[in-house]
Amino acid sequence: SPKSGELLEPMLDDTERSVVAAAVQNIAYLRYEAAGPKLVNMIPNARGEVFDELADAFRKLGMPTTDILIKKFDAPSNSGNRDVYVKMFKAIGPTIANSITKSLEGKSSFENRDKFKILIALRNPKVAAVLVKYIDDEALGELVVDGLVELGSISGVPVITELRKRLKNPGDLNGKERLIKVLGMIKDKRSIAILEAYAQDDNERIRAAVDHALLQVRGF
Repeated sequence: SPKSGELLEPMLDDTERSVVAAAVQNIAYLRYEAAGPKLVNMIPNARGEVFDELADAFRKLGMPTTDILIKKFDAPSNSGNRDVYVKMFKAIGPTIANSITKSLEGKSSFENRDKFKILIALRNPKVAAVLVKYIDDEALGELVVDGLVELGSISGVPVITELRKRLKNPGDLNGKERLIKVLGMIKDKRSIAILEAYAQDDNERIRAAVDHALLQVRGF
């Protein structure tokens, strides 16, 4: 309950590490999101079991808390602690992907390069599925292609699934072309059937992209 969460929050300042770790664990169990800002501020000094419990708490509390975490990471005043936050992102795992990807919007490729490296380092199919959502974004589209290619075969199923959804849709030209390009570059044999389906597309650009991708996948 919120009241129980409120009672636990002061224990986050305890000098005994085991008490702090237990408080974090219980806040996560209660899904007490109001403690999110406090949990985020604890990261630079967190060690051992406290660090591990924080990572678990962010996984359980999800986007309301991981969004706060990403905002903190982006804050200019936090530049000295970026390495420890990156370590936390990796400890949290793919749960952080939605918050990171959401934060890429409206920023340049240069500004986003560190976050893309973090996403790729998670090496998880869930990350590929999150990236695919941004394939139509004109500012992020090419960065997404680079990320999906870097993930390699992990990207195959999410990209094929997305192309299947778009098969009868005459729009989304740039997004389709990027997805087809990814399949060619990762040389995923599972993609031959969907690429062959797109070989009959009405659009010349799509057909050309498919021809090139099939050449890369088949090797002839």
